[in-house]
Order: sequence, then C-alpha cells, then structure tokens
Amino acid sequence: MIRRDDWLEDHEAGSDPVARLIDAGSWFAGARDYHFGLIVLDPDSPPVAKALVQRYGRSESSLSLRSGSRSGPKVNVRGVGLMCWADLAAVLRDCEESRVLSDIERALAGNALTWLAEIGIVPTAERSI
Repeated sequence: MIRRDDWLEDHEAGSDPVARLIDAGSWFAGARDYHFGLIVLDPDSPPVAKALVQRYGRSESSLSLRSGSRSGPKVNVRGVGLMCWADLAAVLRDCEESRVLSDIERALAGNALTWLAEIGIVPTAERSI
C-alpha cells in the first residue's frame, strides 16, 4: 500500500512507487497474467498516481523505463487501472444483491461492504449512462 508521504520520498533514479508495485506484482505472478489495480480514497487527490496509472496503462515501454528492476516488468502485465474505494464498495454492493452469486459469495461481499461502511466508505451512487 502506498502511503501519502511515499510520493515525497526520494526514489531510485527512473523509479516511482506505482512502477515498483507493478514490478513487484509482476514478479510474484511469475508466468501467469498480471493485472494491476491501484485503489485510492479519491482518484483526484494524488494526481501523480492517476497520471502514472494512465501512462503505464497506455505504454508498456514507459513502464519498463520507470521500473526499479534491471529487466523491467515482465511481459505478463496485461492491464493497469485505478479505482477509488467508493467504487469498489459499489461493486461489492452489486455482488451482495446478485442472484447469480452463491450465498457465501454474497455474504462475503456483504461483510466487506459492512467493514467499508464502518470506516466511512460508502458506495458511489449509480451513474446514468
């Protein structure tokens, strides 16, 4: 998890916290496909994080150049995205109300949703398309 002050600390030349997280996850995934998602309280509060996630989602070479490892992230990185906690709560709410998921899956989604509510994170309102 990235702390707010991580954006202010000095990093190795050519590296940043988002690239390091992607690199570490890619390494742990090994030969499997790897999808990276950064969850933030407010997607606009650390604008650097949002910009980096968008850049790395568009450009594999940009990620390789900013990676902390010598070889750069492996070719298993299939996607890079950003989500806020309120949106995740909305997904969990949908899972809790789903008729397709099993009882245990709905209960687990409900438990996670309850915990998020206890710490002040509520689902985003439904958006009209």
